[in-house]
Amino acid sequence: MTGQPEILNVYLAGSYFRRDELRDRAAELEADGHHVTSSWLQGDYNTTAKVTDYTKQQLNSFAIADIWDIDGSDVFIVFSDAPTYAGGGKHFETGYAYKAGLPIIVIGDIEHAFHALHGVQQFDTWAATRQALIEWKSYLIHGD
Repeated sequence: MTGQPEILNVYLAGSYFRRDELRDRAAELEADGHHVTSSWLQGDYNTTAKVTDYTKQQLNSFAIADIWDIDGSDVFIVFSDAPTYAGGGKHFETGYAYKAGLPIIVIGDIEHAFHALHGVQQFDTWAATRQALIEWKSYLIHGD
C-alpha cells in the first residue's frame, strides 16, 4: 500500500523494576521512527511495590490501560527475566497480544512453554531485535 506512514506502533512489556531500562529502549525505538504505546513506562510508581500495595480499583485501571495500549500496537515486545524473578503482568499481556494476533518478540531467555509457540520470535539481544524490526517493518505495516 502506498501513502501509509512508515511507522510501527510498538508495545514494550517487562517487569516493572526494569522500567528505566525499557524507557531507554522506547527512546531508541522512537529515534528509529517508531511509536511506543506503553503508557506504563511513564508511571512513577515504586518499582519494588507489591500487588497488595494497591487497591483493586488501581490495579484494574493499570490493567485496562495496558490492554488499550496493546490494542493500539502493531507489534508486542516482551523483555524476559531470569527464572528467579517473580511477576506476572507481562505474561497476561503477552497472552492477550498473542490472542489479538500481534507478532510477539521475546528478548532474553524463554521463560515458559508459551514463549515457544509458533509465531513467537526470540532474540538474545536488544540489538538483534532492533535489526529485526528494521527488516520486518514493511511486512508488518503493509503485509509485503
